[in-house]
Amino acid sequence: MLINPEKLCILLAASCISLQASAGTLLTGLEETNVAVPADHGSNLAETPTISLTWDENWDQYADWLNDTGGGIYQLDAQQHTIAFAISNPNLGILIETLDLNVWAGGGETIVNWKVTGSVNGILGSGSATVADGSVLPVNLNIGGNAGETLTLEFDQITGDNSYLAMDNLAFSQVIDPIALIRGDANEDGTVDLLDYTIWQNNYKTGTSLAQGDVTRNGVVDIDDFILIRNEYPNHNGGASLASAIPEPTSLLILGISSLALLKRRLT
Repeated sequence: MLINPEKLCILLAASCISLQASAGTLLTGLEETNVAVPADHGSNLAETPTISLTWDENWDQYADWLNDTGGGIYQLDAQQHTIAFAISNPNLGILIETLDLNVWAGGGETIVNWKVTGSVNGILGSGSATVADGSVLPVNLNIGGNAGETLTLEFDQITGDNSYLAMDNLAFSQVIDPIALIRGDANEDGTVDLLDYTIWQNNYKTGTSLAQGDVTRNGVVDIDDFILIRNEYPNHNGGASLASAIPEPTSLLILGISSLALLKRRLT
């Protein structure tokens, strides 16, 4: 089902200002049951004509899913699932906005790991969702890549019965505003600078949103957010390092955190 940007703005309680620079699609399921979702479902629709989707073969349609308010749902009928989003216009980017996870009663508490990977930038965001038995959990991704970049949304079910899990209300846009595509930009002002680092520093281990420094969008402000800000900083500041821009003793802290980040990567 296709919903125009004005309706999408209301449904997602999102800023209409941001949608003025983008076109949005909301997919709300199909009308058959236990039939595979077509591989190209949702491709090149009226509001996102330059975006094509590729669903893996494990997705099923389900018309009368428990807790579904109508229009069908997408059943995750295996442990792992993917949807690839490709865009034909090199001057536009893809923004994967929101989705719902729905567990049929009897499937048990279900943990699902999700990840969005870009063909240019690698992992753009990841997280874990815990859905109570017989309930619906909205998941706010709001993840975009570079203009022209293909994005892949991946699901990995950790607990719960595979056949009792479904997805619905998948919202995505083709984005014109390049500010929405800048990695590491916590305050969304179009660059990565000391303001973004300060936001991260002030909310380390306590913040949960992009505005609080969660630039990796995994639901927590942690060392991975620092790594992304540090790595992106030179790209917006003539090649200068983040540490060189911060006076002592804070720069010593930066060096210490960088060492911890390097150790973390070696251990993982």
